[in-house]
Amino acid sequence: MRFNCHSDSYFEKLYFKNAYLSNILRWKMRPPSTLVNRVQRVELLDNFLKGVNLIGKKSFIGSDLSELTYLHSEICPDKPWLAIVLAFGLPVGVAKSIFSSLESDFNVLTWEGRSILGTLPGAPLAESEFHIERHALDLVAVLEELGIEKCGLIGYCSGAGVALSAANNFRELFSSLVLVNGEYLLLDEEECLTQFGRDVDSLYPLAAKDEKTADFILKKLPMTGRDNLPEGFDEAYTKPHYFHRLAANYVAYRKNDFRSLARSIKQRTLLITGEKDEHCNADSTIAIKELIADSELFVDPDGDHHDVFRSGSKTLSRIKDYVREWL
Repeated sequence: MRFNCHSDSYFEKLYFKNAYLSNILRWKMRPPSTLVNRVQRVELLDNFLKGVNLIGKKSFIGSDLSELTYLHSEICPDKPWLAIVLAFGLPVGVAKSIFSSLESDFNVLTWEGRSILGTLPGAPLAESEFHIERHALDLVAVLEELGIEKCGLIGYCSGAGVALSAANNFRELFSSLVLVNGEYLLLDEEECLTQFGRDVDSLYPLAAKDEKTADFILKKLPMTGRDNLPEGFDEAYTKPHYFHRLAANYVAYRKNDFRSLARSIKQRTLLITGEKDEHCNADSTIAIKELIADSELFVDPDGDHHDVFRSGSKTLSRIKDYVREWL
């Protein structure tokens, strides 16, 4: 059963209440790290989904017994699909502006990166949970859950790296790629580094060691200047154990060779960056673009790392124009 909750959240709450009761037995089989406080997450979702024509946030159990949470727009059988790969630690609701921009022409979906948000303090953590191939398999599991056989792929920040992995390993599923402000961790190229990237690379491996260290580092991190970002954007930084797991994810992510993944891409690809991106600079995107055979580049001279989440931004406009060419 599907519920359209674009006007209010009553049916969404009803859905979660029923899902909670029906899944109690299955939760006993899950690893402790996948348990979630559904009441709190529903309250957050109410704010995320107001005014957007979304069916709602749903969850199911993946092949390794991890809970996968996804969100999709109202499904029209005649529309092609777009899958949005968010950065690690972002809740699905932050994609509101992307959904609003694209849902008139496409069915749109996204999902929440595994084992970070909604976890419990002290839950066991295995690095294998965060292998990039595991994230790609999660995406495929969501597509299978919705019966999707082909779609376009949009990856943001670390989601761009996951998109590269998915496009390489499941080429028949993904027709084209859009890589937005990608984090490719070209740590050996000075021009591709930012101060933000250097700070992350020095602090996150420490935070990945244990929750106590993560708590210490979290208290030192500046969290200002982000008032214009979507609600929930900083959710992974609200609790030490969330941050610990986000950092562990980063440690696993940086072990990948994104140059090699880029060289193997066969799909048509658009890469987007902004000159004012202080997280993942334009030079790193340009370097990856040169390795993808059928690719083009869009550089917004005024764009920063978060433009894709701002309604009416040049980044969203370019994405919309590009993906419309698939129709």
